[in-house]
Amino acid sequence: MTYTLRFTSLALLAGAAAAPMSVAQNTGGVFGPVVDGNERSVQYRLAYVPEEDGRDHRYAHRLHGELAFDNRRKARLIVQGADRGGPDGLEFDYVQAELFWELSDEQATAWNSGLRFDARISGDDRPDQFGVNWTNQFRITDRMFARAIALTAVQTGDNSADGVLLSARGSLNYKLEDGYSVALESYNSLGSSEDFGFDDNSQQLGPTVSGKFDGGWDWTAGTLFGVSDQAPDTDFRVWLGRSF
Repeated sequence: MTYTLRFTSLALLAGAAAAPMSVAQNTGGVFGPVVDGNERSVQYRLAYVPEEDGRDHRYAHRLHGELAFDNRRKARLIVQGADRGGPDGLEFDYVQAELFWELSDEQATAWNSGLRFDARISGDDRPDQFGVNWTNQFRITDRMFARAIALTAVQTGDNSADGVLLSARGSLNYKLEDGYSVALESYNSLGSSEDFGFDDNSQQLGPTVSGKFDGGWDWTAGTLFGVSDQAPDTDFRVWLGRSF
């Protein structure tokens, strides 16, 4: 348990000091490694960045569906559109396919670990990318757990970045009564293998609250605050999903 708390503290401090590879309209999540073999779900996500520093309001709309094959593997398909400000309005952003694979023993409770493999096709002149991500979940108490994720991506096509893009995400989660939960999340861009470091990269940190409706519906609302000059000051996020 001492090791778990120490690892969790380091992960969250790295998050607070260091954001996703996209610096605005963050629709990403601090995803866990545990696979439920019965999972069938769809989810809509909205991210909104208000006007700031002379830039227009910006939106991103994301829709994804998840399907578990068994208690070890599941797949997700994502489609996202984004309005980055200016006259063009909402445009196709990307479509992404993901495969999750839980590595830890099915009976594990203190530490769960897994991999996620990504393949993305982007719109316009933005690069396509492929990624491998390692996610970990640590139980602290019966109601509290932490997550730490290391993400990598290699870009191809027009305007692609050199080297391997690196980022990290972390969260500290607490389960409340009646199906509610709260969390503190961090999203941290670390540059690339060619130019690694915190400088000129985006770091975000903020709270979320989640709950459930009747009929298999769930919701999450939260705000991320920029803790670096490269991140937007505020990034509002709302998710609505349904399990089948």
